[in-house]
Amino acid sequence: MPFISYARVDGAAIAERLYREFLLRGIPAWRDARSIDPYADFSSEIERAIRSASHVIVCLTPSITTRSDSFVRREIAYAQQQKFLSYHSLLVGLHLMMCR
Repeated sequence: MPFISYARVDGAAIAERLYREFLLRGIPAWRDARSIDPYADFSSEIERAIRSASHVIVCLTPSITTRSDSFVRREIAYAQQQKFLSYHSLLVGLHLMMCR
């Protein structure tokens, strides 16, 4: 199951689109707005989802580079520390630019 990482400020729409596209193709995906138990610890739920993911897809948007407190940065670092350093899983970055 792919894990979709995104910044809420400028990546929520594309993350939702990716999530829906996966589901339309019969591929279950993990996205925090949809998959977190509201009574569970947020950080541990995300870490558990990253550890069990087949892929980590990072929606790279401008706010990630401008905000040092971006949770996406933590998700990337955690994924790099986990199995995504092996050849069995994949860390994918999607660089997204705003179009006018």
